[in-house]
Amino acid sequence: MNEFAITPRRVALQNLPGMNFMYPGDEWDSNAPRFRSPEAIEKYMKDIAAPKVIDPTPQPIPTHIVQQTVNRTLRIVRARFGGLIIGRIQPFSIYLHDVDKILRVNPAGACEVQDVTAESRESARYVMCSQVAWYAFAFSWGWAAMDVSGMYSDRRVKEPNRLAFYLNLLATECLSFSDVGQARRTLEFLWAKRCELSYRLWAHLHLRKESARNTASKPGPIAESRAS
Repeated sequence: MNEFAITPRRVALQNLPGMNFMYPGDEWDSNAPRFRSPEAIEKYMKDIAAPKVIDPTPQPIPTHIVQQTVNRTLRIVRARFGGLIIGRIQPFSIYLHDVDKILRVNPAGACEVQDVTAESRESARYVMCSQVAWYAFAFSWGWAAMDVSGMYSDRRVKEPNRLAFYLNLLATECLSFSDVGQARRTLEFLWAKRCELSYRLWAHLHLRKESARNTASKPGPIAESRAS
């Protein structure tokens, strides 16, 4: 993908009127607007060509900070969508590989930090470093950003995480009715999405029906009898 990236040099070759480039650290004075675009472009191109050193593991975040952050976000989600709805979401575990701890997230209650065992390490749904876990709950958009980053592993990726669904709703505020203006925007959004939402509901009900049919069609255990 990097081979096809749009570089400053490719943009400069378009000869767009009024287009100038600045490199980090450059200064611009509105009273005497002068640019060093050729110099800035060369610096960018050197950066692009230079080998990239990527740290695979960011600096760790103390587990008590991660725990506090998760608990704060869980309280916000329960206050926003109701404890009865969020309380029905099943707890899940996150293995923090950089600090070798288990984060047990219970949407109905609180987050617990647990010592790792061989079983809990292998059974945890998510695997990520502590900084990624902290970021996922520190900001309303954190979980969506984590999804985009790919800096984690989901061992049950085909199984939906309902908490993630409500975290994304919290970030987008697409179901907010906090005031008249926001309520109008929410209704406009839902109306614009009416076809998509109807299809999603139909697909969800169809999958549930298919799952129930497949479960019912599976043969049960065969009972054996012996003559005494």
